[in-house]
Parts: sequence; structure tokens; C-alpha cells
Amino acid sequence: MNTNAPASDPKTLQPEAVQTAAAAAAAAAAAAAAPVTAATLVKAIAKKVVRRKTATVAEASSVVTKKAIAKKVAAKKAAAPVKKAAGKKAGVKTASRKTAVTRKTTSRVTAPLASPSPVQRTKASPVRVAPQKPAAGPKSASKKLSDDARKAPKPKEKLVRDSFTMPSEDFALIAALKNRALMFKRPAKKSELLRAGLHALQALSAPALRAALDALTPLKAGRPKREAS
Repeated sequence: MNTNAPASDPKTLQPEAVQTAAAAAAAAAAAAAAPVTAATLVKAIAKKVVRRKTATVAEASSVVTKKAIAKKVAAKKAAAPVKKAAGKKAGVKTASRKTAVTRKTTSRVTAPLASPSPVQRTKASPVRVAPQKPAAGPKSASKKLSDDARKAPKPKEKLVRDSFTMPSEDFALIAALKNRALMFKRPAKKSELLRAGLHALQALSAPALRAALDALTPLKAGRPKREAS
């Protein structure tokens, strides 16, 4: 062996550098080829989602701002002609007021110079007002109904004629009752007395009616015989 040869020979060092570089490249290739874990995949997906959300939010905000700016511009454009029209109206009003004031002043100045025109006096014809009839109240309506009821023709009742016999004592009661009616100024007919008696008997009870009938003197049936003259 040759011991005098230099320790650091570039020819001998060159293969070592190449070996180290090759080893580093192999390690990088191995790291790249190694299987990716689930955690790293989730993180990458989450980053992508966050980026997309931020991009959409930015786009939406830009759209909203553009719309607001467009509305403001449109409102300004719409308000501009309204202001112009209001200014024109105000100018017209002021001009009309000025002309009215000038007309009043000129009329006041020229009024005494004008010749007074005679005023024609016309007599006003009196207006005749027809008297209004008072409104018909409930009392007047009731009076009208009562008058109509009186004027209305009453249905005629059928009259019945009959003949009967009685003792002279009972017949004398008819004259006595007529005299009593005259005392209170109510003349009564024979038929009225008989009818009043029937109504009074109708109002009696059964025992009272029986007692009144039993108190009468019994009569023979048929007509009484005429006395020979």
C-alpha cells in the first residue's frame, strides 16, 4: 500500500457526495410515496371548504353593495325632477301673488276716478212657504183607526121573534124595572130588560140558577084560554 498518498483526494470524495445525494432523494421519494393519513385529508378538505365559503361571502357582499349603490343613484335621479317641478310651482305661485298685489293696488288707485254707476233696486218678491202638516203621531193614528172602525159597516145580527106567557105579577116587574132605569136617566125597552135578565142568569152558578127557577110559580103548557066577554 502506498502510505504517501494524500488523504483528501477529490476522486475518492466524489463517490461519497453522490451517495449522500442519492440517499436524500430516495428518502424524499419514499416520503412522497408514503400513504396519506385521514387527518391530513380532513384538514385539506376543511381548508378548501373555508376558502370557498369566504369566496361566496365576498361575492354576495359585493353584489349587495352594488345593488345599494344602484338604488341610491336611482333615488337621486327620481328626486331631481321633483325638486325642479317644486321650484317651478313655487315660482308660479310667487308670480301669481305679485300680479294679484299689483292688480289690487291699481284698482285702489283707479277706483275714485271711475264714474259711479247707478244701482238698480229690484223689489224681492215674497216667497210663499206652504204650511207643513205635523207628522202623524201614535195618538192620531189610533184615532184614525177608531174612526175607521166606527164608520165600518157592522155585520147585521139575525133577529128572532117569539111569544111567551107569564103571570101578571111577573109582567108587572117589567114596568117596575123601566121606572128604575128612568131614575138614572137610562130608558130601557121590554126586550132590553129580558136580554139583561138572561145575561144575569147566565152569570149565576148552577145552584143559584136552580134556586131562581124553583122560586117561580109553575104554569100550564100551552096558550091561556080567552075569557068570554
